[in-house]
Amino acid sequence: MTGENAWQRDPALRRALARWLPEQRWFDGTGRPLASVTVLRVHAFHRTAARLGVLAVVATRDVSGADAGRCLLVLGVGTPHAPSPVPLLARTRDGRPVYGALADAELVDALVRRIAAHRPADGARYVAEPPGVALPAAPLTVRPLGAEQSNTSVVLDERYILKIFRRPTEGASPDLVLHRLLRDAGSPHVPQLLGAIEEEGTGATLATLQTFLPDAEDGWSAALDSVRGSLGGGPDPAGGFTGAARRLGGVLADVHGTLAAAHENSPLGDG
Repeated sequence: MTGENAWQRDPALRRALARWLPEQRWFDGTGRPLASVTVLRVHAFHRTAARLGVLAVVATRDVSGADAGRCLLVLGVGTPHAPSPVPLLARTRDGRPVYGALADAELVDALVRRIAAHRPADGARYVAEPPGVALPAAPLTVRPLGAEQSNTSVVLDERYILKIFRRPTEGASPDLVLHRLLRDAGSPHVPQLLGAIEEEGTGATLATLQTFLPDAEDGWSAALDSVRGSLGGGPDPAGGFTGAARRLGGVLADVHGTLAAAHENSPLGDG
């Protein structure tokens, strides 16, 4: 194993990941102490003299020895003894900083540009979905979207959203299949699918890139706001939730109708 790749089996990193993973909301075994973390597959998406950006699929076992699941990490790896550009996960025996790459705007920018350029690399397919996306020449701004149950999303330039599928499974994810199906059917009710990352061999969906809808509102939050306004005797802060719910129902009916019409020809139609 070369010096660049030796970090994958570094004991300090594996111990750090065993402590860090149970604290993550998206980790399937949240709260259970881990005994081991093993890096199974690594897909490098960015290499410079200063840093390496990788997608890493890892396997975990809890203290009883039971399988605690597999998950996808997006990591940055620096050169020996270099400072970490973001909070550190671990420093390897040869001094390389290893950190969460989604906090590194340079690596996120590189990952998204590889998708947009439709450039496969190192065991992964970076797919630009038709009709493609023309990214600005300037570096993309990056901010986390917030806590999610099973994925991690970052917003870029307030125009795009990159979703990382933390629990990849063999084959295309239903999320990606449905977006492609609705796009091909001409549905106007879903954000535009701009790209995806798929693992070669397993076909697992590792990430998707879509347009970002900054004005989108969580329906449950809107309903709670409406109830609070009614109980307080004031105006409905949701701007008339009943009407909005009725419109949402119409959109859902249209989407389900589109899916039903295309069901027999889709990968979801089997079985």
